[in-house]
Amino acid sequence: MIAPLAPTMVIAILFDLRDALFYLAVFGYPVVLGVGVPIHLVLRRLGWSGGFVYLGAGALAAIIGEVLYGIGLTIWDAKPSPEPLMARLRDTIAFLAEAPELAVIIGACGALAALAFWLMTAPVERPNRAVVG
Repeated sequence: MIAPLAPTMVIAILFDLRDALFYLAVFGYPVVLGVGVPIHLVLRRLGWSGGFVYLGAGALAAIIGEVLYGIGLTIWDAKPSPEPLMARLRDTIAFLAEAPELAVIIGACGALAALAFWLMTAPVERPNRAVVG
């Protein structure tokens, strides 16, 4: 579970350590466990083990995680609202769609975490050394 630390360190450098720890606890690990691990298992089953595949899958997993996180916040919002739930969900998805820079940042963090994960789990090709003698 070291891979989510890579984007967390970048967030800590660019923004604030408290923001980075919040990202790690509230977003990083839940997305890795809920979205990233299932995607990794599917990729492994398909035999897709390239670094670029993992970069794209990591970005996609992070964006899916952000959408699910936004929907979760909308559903579990503590404030009573006269709006029906579907209208609030529509507003949440519209907000995420109107903030493409947020999607780029989140996708880059997911790609970075996936790259760190791939570097730790990628099959290493070892030279075939025949023993003569």
